[in-house]
Amino acid sequence: MTERETQKKIILEHLTAGEKLTPADAFRLTGSTRLSARIYDLRRDGYVINTEMITVRNRFGRTATVAQYSMEANSIEQVQ
Repeated sequence: MTERETQKKIILEHLTAGEKLTPADAFRLTGSTRLSARIYDLRRDGYVINTEMITVRNRFGRTATVAQYSMEANSIEQVQ
């Protein structure tokens, strides 16, 4: 299994467990700095993943807008 496939698997497991993911969460979980690319791959595989833009504080106390990804409980099955 390639690193990309491993990252996709971990991210998908996290999302299907009902958790939300931001790029910072994905970095802590997988070491990946390319969450949006893995989300793109999962969507291309047929998964329905929601995106919400949220405002967070960065380590310098400034606000930043980041994507937060989630899956609806009824959309966890892969779309064919």
